[in-house]
Amino acid sequence: MDGHVFDSQAEADYYVYLKQLQATGLVLSFELQPRFTLIKAFQKNGIKFPEREYVADFLVHYADGRTTIEDVKGKETEVFRLKRTLFEERYPDKWLRLIRKVDGAWVADDDVAKSLKRKRRKSKGRRE
Repeated sequence: MDGHVFDSQAEADYYVYLKQLQATGLVLSFELQPRFTLIKAFQKNGIKFPEREYVADFLVHYADGRTTIEDVKGKETEVFRLKRTLFEERYPDKWLRLIRKVDGAWVADDDVAKSLKRKRRKSKGRRE
């Protein structure tokens, strides 16, 4: 799509969505596959350990001034949790969001968490 190869159909679909947001002015610009160093290269006991990077799906600059790092996933994997933990420790000033499609709409993990919390509260209220 536009000369880009994506790791998944969901990632390609989100690219199209970001282009639509850019056309409306909600997104100023976005970059594909931004790289972030998680662990610098080092040497220990004569063994060289290479630098380890996290490659996100998108770096998005929104019209409201927000800049987010976005990763499109169907679900949060154990490997992503580890990378996210390392990323959050190394880049406390950056905002990493897991993006997924829920009921046909693109939502960020923080939005999903809020929605699930509301549903749990509602279901608890019904049982009491």
